[in-house]
Amino acid sequence: MIDSRFDPKNRKTASFAVVLVLTSLVFVVLRLNEMPVGALVDDAFYVEMARSLAEGRGPVVFLHPLDGPRNADIFPAGFPLLLAPLAKAWPSSLAVLKLVPFLAWLVIGRLAWSVPHAAASVRHRLVLVFLTLANPWTVGHAVRIVSDLPFTALALGGLLAFRNHLEDKGRRPQLETAALLMAASAMVRPIGWAGLLAMVLLLALRRSWSGLGRFLLATAAPLLAFELWFGPRGAGLFPPSALAQETGGGLAERLHLVGNNLIGYLAQLPTILFPVFGEPTAKLAAGAGLGAVAAPAGILAGLVLAVVVVRGRQAAFP
Repeated sequence: MIDSRFDPKNRKTASFAVVLVLTSLVFVVLRLNEMPVGALVDDAFYVEMARSLAEGRGPVVFLHPLDGPRNADIFPAGFPLLLAPLAKAWPSSLAVLKLVPFLAWLVIGRLAWSVPHAAASVRHRLVLVFLTLANPWTVGHAVRIVSDLPFTALALGGLLAFRNHLEDKGRRPQLETAALLMAASAMVRPIGWAGLLAMVLLLALRRSWSGLGRFLLATAAPLLAFELWFGPRGAGLFPPSALAQETGGGLAERLHLVGNNLIGYLAQLPTILFPVFGEPTAKLAAGAGLGAVAAPAGILAGLVLAVVVVRGRQAAFP
């Protein structure tokens, strides 16, 4: 049995861990001010909503000094709620709001330690933590006021707690922990509903009726409170503008949107893992007269990676 516990007294292992974490931190510091707040548009909405919540005006935005407040009905209020305490404590600072995604970056690194199977060695776990923290996309989102990393931290924490429940690990109430974390993820980004529904279906398929009841009770209270408070203000679990984008049009239009998103995400997978597969590869392919081949090749590479990710755990730990 491989010992997967981290021993800080082991100098070699501890030094390896320190080097990996510090290297990742250097990457974050180097990119700290690469993009001004507001350059992404989304972050400007989040900042304004957070300030409005901190000042007691609710989840509203001011698009122009001559306009009154408008409901920011494109995003749920979960992420601005996380930013609001910092906006309240330091009302004149925008940079301080980056602390939330930065802390989420650290949490994701800690959660990455728990992702592998119990038989994984300390060295393998540390390498996974480093690859997670040093990934250019992860680093880039750690210094921007967007909800990607806070959502990832909540959803990944919920998935790990749910896994622990299924494997009957831990003394703490893992199922309730998973429910609360997944509920919080849905408050930050509506895609969190996918994880919630998947867990409900899995519990039902396993005929774990008592577990399903506990799970639903644990999610119902926070989700209901959030929707009752923020729903009438347009920033609840189903923001009107976002909901219109996702549900508007007929069935054919919906299926077309789903297909485009699926293809888009598959094409992004290689880029996320290895950024050289993004625009640099497209330019090289176009220069060689293979521009028409580059896009299908990227989608195929993404599909292969998706299969590897899904089957990886079973292949490594049968």
